[in-house]
Amino acid sequence: MTPNGDKAAQLLADYLRITKPHAVSLTGHADSRGPEGYNLELSRRRLAAIEQFVRAAGYEGGLKLVPLGETVPYRLVDRSKLTIEQRYQLDRRVELQVTGLTP
Repeated sequence: MTPNGDKAAQLLADYLRITKPHAVSLTGHADSRGPEGYNLELSRRRLAAIEQFVRAAGYEGGLKLVPLGETVPYRLVDRSKLTIEQRYQLDRRVELQVTGLTP
């Protein structure tokens, strides 16, 4: 992971430690460079690294890992104002969805 990736993973682990959700879903993404199969595998490896990180940090809840490869580019910004490298960077990510909160 990059230094920013390490920081983001630590923030995720802290969030999970503090909120203690019963279950979460993580989606893994890749940029559009490379063949589709490679990008899908890359997103699987990205998810595995994050899973290992949050488990080592003590998260014991359910984890659903969903590799999506390059199929869902990041769309929460105006991509036309970004360089291609900035777009690639945004597309390489893991996103969290809380699926079960502890009562």
